[in-house]
Amino acid sequence: MTGIGTKWCSTSDVYGRKLLLHVGLAGVATCVMIGWFAASRYNQFGRNVYYLEVVALTLMPAGQVISTAIFAYTADVTEKRNRSLMSGYLVTSMALGGLIGSTISTYISTVTGDLTAPLRITLILIALLAAYLSILPESLRYTPAPLPWISASIDDASDRRLPDSTATSPWAILNFFHVAKEATCMIFDPVLLILPGRVPKSVYMTMSAAPAIILFVHVLTVTANYGANSLLSTVAKLAFHWNVYEDGHYPAFMQLCMFITFFGIFPALLSIYKFVVVDSDETEVPHESNSSSWSQETLLYHSSDQALTGIGAVKMDMFFIIVGLCIMIISFLIVPMFPYIPVLYFGAAYGAYSVSESLGLVIADFTFGSLFLEVLHYIRLDKARQEHMASRLDTDFVHAPSVLN
Repeated sequence: MTGIGTKWCSTSDVYGRKLLLHVGLAGVATCVMIGWFAASRYNQFGRNVYYLEVVALTLMPAGQVISTAIFAYTADVTEKRNRSLMSGYLVTSMALGGLIGSTISTYISTVTGDLTAPLRITLILIALLAAYLSILPESLRYTPAPLPWISASIDDASDRRLPDSTATSPWAILNFFHVAKEATCMIFDPVLLILPGRVPKSVYMTMSAAPAIILFVHVLTVTANYGANSLLSTVAKLAFHWNVYEDGHYPAFMQLCMFITFFGIFPALLSIYKFVVVDSDETEVPHESNSSSWSQETLLYHSSDQALTGIGAVKMDMFFIIVGLCIMIISFLIVPMFPYIPVLYFGAAYGAYSVSESLGLVIADFTFGSLFLEVLHYIRLDKARQEHMASRLDTDFVHAPSVLN
């Protein structure tokens, strides 16, 4: 799943983000239909049918692909200075959607008494979303817009042409080994981002810097977070005997906490950051051009590789250090190490981020799964020991001589 998911994410840098969105929706629809079939009376395979769902998720990794496409699409249409804010809005909207979706699904299942009713509603919503995506404009620009002091006008016809590095279509290559080589490069190039100093050889990836520490910390964070949540929910199910409806309350509460975090805590931190760093050290517009003459396309791809210097740099570093120590020491300490990523390769970059998340989930499943089995074993031993002690006490009490005698 990791390799194929990375291939899809890299493909979005060549053929556009809409392809990734459609593939993700197709994966979601396939998994929903398989779940619907598994609960129907026509299912003759029992629980083995869910192995087919795993295969479908491997070929079309729905959640990983859709999330990558959404963030890459947002990065395409957002100015560089607002990308972090828009990413926060996206995560907040996902948390709100998860909260509302879990609550509504539980309510519908409770009212109708049919666990497949939310699945049928989901298929209808997927069809409506697919119709909306068909009219959604493509956000991928194959060549960055020129800077204002280089060219005042932008030729849309020339701006939309494919660059030389991605102009070769895999369908036009008759050599099987050449096709296999290109496909292998598209799979492993984003994975190679975790290797520091690696210069990829494929035409689909031309970044020389590798944010290895960021991806590694993300793997550790996902491993700890997912493992703890899965272990806690599993133990709670066994301890409190949750049914299907009560089990839906846990993810709803988790999404509610995430929503409060992004709408309450993070805006407060953003206000502090603006007060400490941004307001006191505003970046001025270059004098060579008037800001009103900048087009939307030019502002979209305008960026500066110049680092902050002097008091501004000190303030920014101190802010991230102090806030990071209060929230998550390792993660916020490495925020200033984010490199500049060309717009042309956002899909592959987000793909590498999704790959690190998948690796964290795999590690969490193996690590916390073994831990859960050990904990469950000791719980059973402790319960058996308590029952044995209780039976011995009862036996001793029955055979003990009476105090009155």
